[in-house]
Amino acid sequence: MTTNSAASEQARLFDLLTRQSDWIHRRVDRTDLESDGETSRRISFDLTIEEDLRIDVSGGVVVPLTLMTKTPLRRLDTFGPDGHSMPVLARGDNGALVAAMLLDAINGLSPDPVTPGIEAAVWAGVMENNPTEMQDRLDELEGAVETLSDLDPNQVAAVLALAADLVQQFLFVVLLPKEYVGTRVVIKVSVIEEVAGRFPDWAFSREGRSMDVPLSLLDSASSAHFEFRAPLGLRVSSVQLLDELDAEAPPPGPAIAAGRTVHFTGLENLAPTSGTSIRARIELEPVADGFVRQTAVATGFVAVLLLLGSLQVEYLRTALEANRGGSVAAAALAVPALFLSVQARAPEHAWVARALFVPRLLNIATAILLYAAAVYLVTVKADAPSLEPVMWVFFAAQGGLSLTAGALLWVVSAQPTTVADAT
Repeated sequence: MTTNSAASEQARLFDLLTRQSDWIHRRVDRTDLESDGETSRRISFDLTIEEDLRIDVSGGVVVPLTLMTKTPLRRLDTFGPDGHSMPVLARGDNGALVAAMLLDAINGLSPDPVTPGIEAAVWAGVMENNPTEMQDRLDELEGAVETLSDLDPNQVAAVLALAADLVQQFLFVVLLPKEYVGTRVVIKVSVIEEVAGRFPDWAFSREGRSMDVPLSLLDSASSAHFEFRAPLGLRVSSVQLLDELDAEAPPPGPAIAAGRTVHFTGLENLAPTSGTSIRARIELEPVADGFVRQTAVATGFVAVLLLLGSLQVEYLRTALEANRGGSVAAAALAVPALFLSVQARAPEHAWVARALFVPRLLNIATAILLYAAAVYLVTVKADAPSLEPVMWVFFAAQGGLSLTAGALLWVVSAQPTTVADAT
């Protein structure tokens, strides 16, 4: 590495990370949930690396664009200002760069020298990939730093907050061709990345169809735009911006917070009430013209069939007396076979499964009820006095499922106002 200014390379990297709004002019971050279970992100950065922030390595100039999950990334593509692919800093070089920066920052907290224990804790944290071990690495680093004397609590908190981000996430660094230093350029990143947000437990509730997604947009650009796209057949019913204590933070700019695609602008001015982090709680629901409408129509159709069977019990008795119970049962089993075939799907995103949980449950319940009716018709005697009341019980149960499906259709058919203009 070479030195390009009075500041050390570690200090320049620290400035690049903590003052991104000074050199990233605009960031557009789009997350797409794919129906096959993948999450794709497309991010574009409009930026300028000035000479005083230049860090040269073999292959180009260091540009720390964003933080990403430490899980393996797939289909990663980066395109530079010339439209060609850009190299990404390798894992070992990336870890060495980040560890050196953190050690330099910790060295500035106290007149005491950095101890071998601190150095080991920094390296262990930066290189940790197991999510269950990351908090332990952070605790070890915090304990090691506290052994230093004459610490400024505010400075310690800032350095440890940055360390926490770099332990829990991967610093995504691309290498910009050196001829573009001092020139405004656009860099585009495309990647398949798993979103490890938090699901509330109760799938029937509104919160059960929601998931929390951390936003790394605050102070990351002088202008930021966030997009989220629901997969085909689903829509975003609402998005809330929450701080660390679940207090809602109103969007500081114009927003479309519901629909197939949601948009937020002005997030660089979003100030959380508590803490420093912001997450988006995104609620998905199925669209009316799709699986929900199919479920409402199908469950209603089965309810009508069972109602006819309840009203025409004598026809059932005649069929049973003529030893045609097998034919009746076969007809009853054909419908649940159709229902269950609808449930057979390729692997899908967890959000999709949650959003479609209720209509699928209604379909499965209908199939089970029809199987029960078929078994009963095969085993019951034609002259059994229980035939009529049992058929009415089957109809009542299916009627409840049909009403539930109709209520769900009515709920998802109500389209809320989607545009909110913040003042």
